Amino acid sequence: MTFVFEDGQQKTCSIQIKKEEEQVSYNRDFTKGTEGLKKFLETAECWKQGKIGVTVQKDGVFIDQNSKELKNQEVEFTYDPLNNSCNYGMVLRYTSPTDYIYVGPSAQNNQHYTKWGIYNQNGRLAEIEDSGFVLSGRDVPYKVKVRVVENVVTIFLDNEEIYNGEIGGLTTNAGKVGFRTTESTGMTIQGFTQETASAPEVVENTSEAEIASEQMTVTLDANFPRVVEYTLKEGGRLSRGKNLHYIRWN
Repeated sequence: MTFVFEDGQQKTCSIQIKKEEEQVSYNRDFTKGTEGLKKFLETAECWKQGKIGVTVQKDGVFIDQNSKELKNQEVEFTYDPLNNSCNYGMVLRYTSPTDYIYVGPSAQNNQHYTKWGIYNQNGRLAEIEDSGFVLSGRDVPYKVKVRVVENVVTIFLDNEEIYNGEIGGLTTNAGKVGFRTTESTGMTIQGFTQETASAPEVVENTSEAEIASEQMTVTLDANFPRVVEYTLKEGGRLSRGKNLHYIRWN
């Protein structure tokens, strides 16, 4: 933009306008049909499993053409793995076979814990060690949620956060949602939700408070219910709140 003043002088300025992403809330129920779910490799297989969802397997990418094109998004899906093999998962920001993000289990270790990987179309960008196991034959489906905001990826497994961090090499294009399987893997998917995600607000100058009993001291964020740490008074044993899975109260 150029401003011209009465004395003839000119001043040119650039103005950047940030376009807010469309606020989306999309729900896909595969128990009611698979219309719009498209596979992008001929070797891949996809079929409806009655009233329990859709099964996808072998080497392929499957994209829901009805999903929304979003850059920053949060997607949650429920599924049952067909076997204990890894290298399958969720696809986000899909624009083409050469432009997408893929997140899912990547390997099992000897203790039956599952590594998770974050990929682009060219390969793995990051691997998460011992992030919770995923095995076939569970009584209830697994629930996975992936949030991508700019280059920050957050992953939840059964409502527990297993990863949060910045990843280099992610596509920044807005794209659709789908699934990725490899030759020996597959899953039955009940459905998924897709919503617009925004960066969390940064809380500055957080303060802490303590509550205590005769046996233990608990340090709390002032923005309860986040627990910072638990300290046993006898022996001084400490457990960070982030890593504590449960605690029993009297």
